[in-house]
Amino acid sequence: MTDIDPLLSHSSAPPSWAQELLTWLVPRSSEESIPGDLLEEYREAVRPSHGQWRANLWYVRQVAGFLCRLAWMFVALNAAALILRTILDTFVPPGFAPHSYQLRSSASTYSAVGTFLLAGIYGGFQMGRANTGTLVAVTASAVGHALALGFGVVLFYFVIRHDPAKLNIFYVTGGWGEAIGMPVVITVIAAPLGLLGGLCGEYVSRLTGRRRATRPSA
Repeated sequence: MTDIDPLLSHSSAPPSWAQELLTWLVPRSSEESIPGDLLEEYREAVRPSHGQWRANLWYVRQVAGFLCRLAWMFVALNAAALILRTILDTFVPPGFAPHSYQLRSSASTYSAVGTFLLAGIYGGFQMGRANTGTLVAVTASAVGHALALGFGVVLFYFVIRHDPAKLNIFYVTGGWGEAIGMPVVITVIAAPLGLLGGLCGEYVSRLTGRRRATRPSA
């Protein structure tokens, strides 16, 4: 049998980080078949016809597709909660009395914590890996905040900046510093919450798998 040149093998492979992420996004029962099939298509069909750079882009898109299918519902939940908060703060401000924003802030915090924990549990359970839960939670936070920020930018330029009262509230409550900086902080917090949920989901996945394996046949 002819040995494969390691340099040639490496040059015809997709990015290693994308391959590693893919292993987090497929069930343990398919951890060899799905990445293997994708790698085979990459090497035999995509790379010869499109070249290395475009083939790598194709592979990354495939991995992103797996992640989107797993995380979309939590992205939507997080974005919806953030957009609702933005709408309420803009059109129904609670005023400037002490602790006037406390109820909304508490609701936003609990909503985010619940979303990231659920994302972690779901990812860990579906794929049987705690790492998947972390990835799903971080994606839910980062992409959800990006969507909400886009909505906030549109709302600012079409509504807020034309209304002095709304503009004052916008800057008093943090302005662009909070709108841009807070998502970074929250996404960092989402990682351990997703890991915690992922550990729970992985445990339940393994437990139910063992129960199915030991269940007597009819």
